[in-house]
Formats: sequence, structure tokens, C-alpha cells
Amino acid sequence: MTSKVVVLVVFICLFAYVRSDVVSLNGNDWHINDNGTFSVQGQVPGSIHTILLANNKIPDPYIGFNDLNLRYLVYHPWTFTKTFTLSESFLTNTKFTLRFDQVDTVTTITLNNCNLGQTNSMFLAYEFNVKKSCLQTTNQLRVDFESPVLYALKQSIAYNITVEPNCPAAAQKGECHVQFIRKEPCSFSWDWGPAFAPIGITGNVTLQGITDAAVIIKLESVNVASVDVSTNQWQVDLLLSSNIPTTTQLKFVLQDTSFNYELNTTVDQSTSISLLIPYNTVQLWWPNGHGNQTLYTLAIYSQGQLVGSRLIGFRTVELSQHEYNSGINGRSFYFIINGRPIFIKGSNWIPPDAFQERVSDQQLERLLRAAKLANMNMLRIWGGGIYERDSFYEIADRLGIMFWHDFMFACSL
Repeated sequence: MTSKVVVLVVFICLFAYVRSDVVSLNGNDWHINDNGTFSVQGQVPGSIHTILLANNKIPDPYIGFNDLNLRYLVYHPWTFTKTFTLSESFLTNTKFTLRFDQVDTVTTITLNNCNLGQTNSMFLAYEFNVKKSCLQTTNQLRVDFESPVLYALKQSIAYNITVEPNCPAAAQKGECHVQFIRKEPCSFSWDWGPAFAPIGITGNVTLQGITDAAVIIKLESVNVASVDVSTNQWQVDLLLSSNIPTTTQLKFVLQDTSFNYELNTTVDQSTSISLLIPYNTVQLWWPNGHGNQTLYTLAIYSQGQLVGSRLIGFRTVELSQHEYNSGINGRSFYFIINGRPIFIKGSNWIPPDAFQERVSDQQLERLLRAAKLANMNMLRIWGGGIYERDSFYEIADRLGIMFWHDFMFACSL
């Protein structure tokens, strides 16, 4: 094992300490309509198929040829609206942010008479600044969806150059031009699954209010970046941000170990900090079947208040590509984990459900635990699906499952 080995265990979840008011806009009181055939009340997170199914307006999309029979649903626009009230105390805040954890996919967002903006990717969370003048005691949030199929077609026409493949194979009975929309590629069909091309708000929706004086320090990311064998130290890189540049005393505590570190510094929009942790302070994380999956909570405090935390593991990863003896053409290709060559055993991960709002953490746990029990130690996150939620990666870390991770551009030029 050499000092150039890079360690990668990153958890991208946000546990920021935020002094603010947060109002959830989830619930079963959303109204959806297509300005014609359907007008129902439904649950958000939800999409048109699951909401209409819950209202007994359509048959189960998974049965028979209902993927084809219900295809007309995604060929025209839909509108999601919610009426909600805000307390007088909430309205005393001075800065407001509307957040969508996941929205699928092409929308225009309106709050009362204020146009907040648009979305065009289901792979991103969206945050919109809301002027105080746009809010009142009783409010209406409106999300206007464009047909993803027609949007992709328009984008391909605007590009004005043929990009292969234009359409999936005829036997798939899918939709065309998926490479022109940032949406789960298999939602337009794949050789193993149907084309539902869902439309909906498939993640949490929240409205946050803060005062002008509120300082919000966030823990943006943690990366166990490297190990230096000459000094026997792990380097852990952190990225912090603050809405207002502020000088503060930070404390870093690696729970269940002797490591803690204090630092007086100024945190601004992007502040990088590196921690050096003695090698023998921690135990190594091993893949399934090769040792324990030891994980530690790294907690960060500002003036004694919790800013955020991450669950991290310590391991080295090296890709070995060496020449073979004379007479053998080619080079090796295998991984060395913590100095030990590991034989990779695994499978391909596709989305567990065509409708993301129906996927629970319990379902993810069951499927990943099944992979562990089958003696797998790595899964390929297939590029025709989605970037999974934070809990998915955390469950896998607990179970000793590594990931070979595609970008979501499968088969797209």
C-alpha cells in the first residue's frame, strides 16, 4: 500500500444546524388536474399514476398492457396545486426559501402571483428564493408540468442534429429522445421495463423562513481523502458554508474515538478544512466477507451548537493495472482494499419501482441485505436509473457493499 492511495467514503446528506422555521408542504391535500379529464385530490410526494390509482381513476399500471393503455396520461400537461396557511410568527421572518427535494421533471413553479422559476432535471434538488411580498396568511402553490415526452421531442428538434439512438427498439413500445431530458432514462422504456414516463412531485416540499440576523452554517460534504503512510495519518477534507461570513470556534469530534480538534476560523460561502487523524485512532472498513464494516460519526460544532454530522468509514482503495509476464497480452484489472486484493462479486442495481415515491428505506434495506446474504460485495449503479437517496448509500456502507457508479447517461450520445 503506497501513500498515493486515495480513500473514498463520502456521504452527501445534509444535517445542518439551522435556526429557522420550516413548514412541510407534503400531504394528501394536493389537487391535481389535466385541465380536462381528471381532477382529484392526492398525496405528495406522488405522481399522476399513483395519485389516480389511489383515487380509483385508473387500473394498476403494472397489470397487463396498462403501461400502453395509460400512456396518454403523459402526453399532455398537468397541474399540482396546494392551498396552505402560514402563522403570523412565521411571516415575521425576512428571508424565505421554497425547496423541492425531487420533482419529475419539467415544471414552472408559481406561489400566489409570483413566478419562482422552472425545473428541468429530476436528478437535482431545487431551491427558490421567495420574496416576502409573495407570501400571505393563505397561500396557493402551483406546479405546472409539461409533458416529458413532448419536451424531449422539442429539445431534439431544437438541437437539429440526429443523435442516435433516436428511439428504443420497436419491441419495447417506448418513447423517443430520452437523451434530451434529464430524467430517469428507463422511464422512457428499457428492454426489461415499461415506459411510464412519470410526472409528479416525488420528493419532500418545504418552505423555510429565517431572519436577516440568522447565521446558517452548513456542513456541505466530508471526504476521507487520503492516508499518508510516512506520517501514519488520515486526511479528512470538509466543506462548510455560511450565508453570512462569520468568525466562530469550530469543534470536530470523531465519536467513539479519542480524536477531537478545535479551530477558530471564518466560515464564508465555501470554506475548506482538512483534519489529520492518527491512523491507529480508527479501525478499517472492509467489504462484505472480508472483515468488519466499522463506521464512525464525525460531528462538527460551532460555538457549542451542532452544525452537522456524517457517518464515515476509513479504507484505502487501489485499482491494480499491471503488466503480466511475457507471452500474456493485456494488463490486470482488480481492486486492492486496505492492501488486500479483493475478488469482486456483485450484480446490477436498477430502480426498485417505476414510481419513486413508493420506494421506502425499508424496501432498500431488504434488497441490499439480500445482496449481502448472497455474498455480494459490490453493485453497479446502472446508468439508466437514478442517483439514489442518501439512506441507500448509508445502508450499503453498513452492509459492506461497494458501488461501481455510472452517470445517468446510459446509451446516450
